[in-house]
Amino acid sequence: MPRIEGEQKYFTAQEAREVSNEVISQMMNNELNWVYEKINNARFNGDTSVTFCNKDFMKSTKEFLKNKGFEISHFYGDQRDPANDITISW
Repeated sequence: MPRIEGEQKYFTAQEAREVSNEVISQMMNNELNWVYEKINNARFNGDTSVTFCNKDFMKSTKEFLKNKGFEISHFYGDQRDPANDITISW
């Protein structure tokens, strides 16, 4: 979020938190839009899951998906072959 012209130079902690929350909310919405596009494509291919390789999502995104009934599993690989894969299934 760009700085608003005339914004106070010495803002309060509450004002800082409000801006941070707004930015986080927008980031989560962008991430959810991208994830739901992948899920939508997968379900119309007859799939019941989608895997994202070497990707992680915001905690709030994962919680949102869990609350919608999706299952989220992580695969971290092993010491010889590390990974950070997330599978979302339904």
